[in-house]
Amino acid sequence: MIKRQIANRRAKMDSRLKLVLQCFFAEFFGTAMVLFTGCMGAMETKLFDNSHFQYSLNMALMVMVAVQCFGHVSGGHINPAVTLAGWICGVVKFHMILAYFLGQFLGSVVGFGLLKVIVSTEDGFCMTLPGNNISTGQAFAIELVITSILIAVCCSSWDDKNSKYQDSLALRLGLTVGTLLFSAGNLSGGSMSPVRSFGPALWSLNFSQHWIYWVAPMSASLVTSLAYKTTFMTTQQTPSHISIDVVD
Repeated sequence: MIKRQIANRRAKMDSRLKLVLQCFFAEFFGTAMVLFTGCMGAMETKLFDNSHFQYSLNMALMVMVAVQCFGHVSGGHINPAVTLAGWICGVVKFHMILAYFLGQFLGSVVGFGLLKVIVSTEDGFCMTLPGNNISTGQAFAIELVITSILIAVCCSSWDDKNSKYQDSLALRLGLTVGTLLFSAGNLSGGSMSPVRSFGPALWSLNFSQHWIYWVAPMSASLVTSLAYKTTFMTTQQTPSHISIDVVD
């Protein structure tokens, strides 16, 4: 009897460790993919002029790819703001948050670093910065609002009432990011995520106004997810029924 209990405990611990590692690597590779290919889509050559439209569309499609690849594993958050909202809404366990954050930040550094190793880029490339004639306060407000919209979309997808409409979730999340980038990319940078801004800033050793892209997204995530959960979520969350959730 005792041996069986010990074996069951070990099996449970192994299962939890496996889940932590799966989520860590899913977030790591998903974030690295988005930073590598998303920023590569912003490059220009003598023969090819890029545009804000192409960059936004490329980033949107890469978010779609990342969520499609890893949504069933970790939820495909690739954004600490989304993970924070997921915890508040009850679809991510508290003890999993560190694994998510580590995977996302390391993925950001490695993904963008790999791009710099393969293709020579100038300092400041792909950084998120306020646009011309946009003040710090304006950039902060824009990032706050667009991240709130993104988090509202995520919260709605986590509601049990929405559980049967998950087939095209990766596409819808990608297009949400693309739409917000179309609107805000030239104004505030359209980050919506600390890890989107962290990798390029670290490799350029330029953290000018970097605080905006930490404080605005995380504040928006906290406020929006709490408000959405309190106001609109009337059904209890059941992560096993939602493709982008993580169960314990």
